Amino acid sequence: IWNYVRYVMLADVVLEQATLPTEWKDQAAVFYSWFESVGFNRYNGLMLPEFTEDPVGGAVNISRTMEQTLPTDVPADRVPPKSAMDILPKQARKKSGAIDISFKEPH
Repeated sequence: IWNYVRYVMLADVVLEQATLPTEWKDQAAVFYSWFESVGFNRYNGLMLPEFTEDPVGGAVNISRTMEQTLPTDVPADRVPPKSAMDILPKQARKKSGAIDISFKEPH
C-alpha cells in the first residue's frame, strides 16, 4: 500500500509558496519529509522530530538504517522459551497422499 500512496497520491502534491511555512525549522521539516516519503527516515542517526528540535549546521547524513544494539544478557530467572509444538495442539492429517487439483467436467 505504501507504494500506492507514494506513486499515486504524492505524485500530485503541489505546494504553492503561500502554503509553505516561513520559519526555517518548518521549511526544513517539509524538505526532509520528502525523504521520509521515499523511505529515508534517519537524519544524522535521529528520527525527524528529534532532528528538527535541535538542528545542527553543516551536512546532514540521510539514511534508511539506524544501528540498534539489543541487550544480549539473559536474566537467570527467565523461563526458557518453549517450542510451538509443546503449546499448540497437533491436528491429524485430513487427507492421505497428494492433494487432487484437477479440473473435472461438471456435467
